[in-house]
Amino acid sequence: MKINRRNFIKQGTSLAALSAIGVGTSGLAGLSGCRNSDTSKASGLDETRKKVEWPITEGLNTPKLCTGISRNAVKGDMRKMKQIGIDHVLMGGGPIPWKENELRANMDRFMKEGLTVLNMMIGGFPNTIYGREGRDEEIENVQASIRAAGAAGL
Repeated sequence: MKINRRNFIKQGTSLAALSAIGVGTSGLAGLSGCRNSDTSKASGLDETRKKVEWPITEGLNTPKLCTGISRNAVKGDMRKMKQIGIDHVLMGGGPIPWKENELRANMDRFMKEGLTVLNMMIGGFPNTIYGREGRDEEIENVQASIRAAGAAGL
């Protein structure tokens, strides 16, 4: 096979596909990505698996079902989230620098409706991203916002 970029990519993706289905140095025998009891025992996987009780209940260390919502959401919007089973939300954080009291007030507003704010997306620093004048001030604003979020318990 001629060595060129196209063939290199073909070979690389073929190898990646084979490794994804569990074919390693043992050859192509079986082509099965499923584990059998022999490989599970040899790898120690059976010993580390936990017995899971169904239904799984949410706890401190479980993933949270969460969706995005406007930080300016009204009670009706929040009620819709609760009706579909959402207890945790994320949103845009607003202009930087954030202030601790403003973050707390917004988080408390959602908490009164039974929603926990887990994440606020931070943005508004294009000069930093593109290395332009004014980036140092933006970096200070981001740092101040992160400190405010930590102090607010976000």
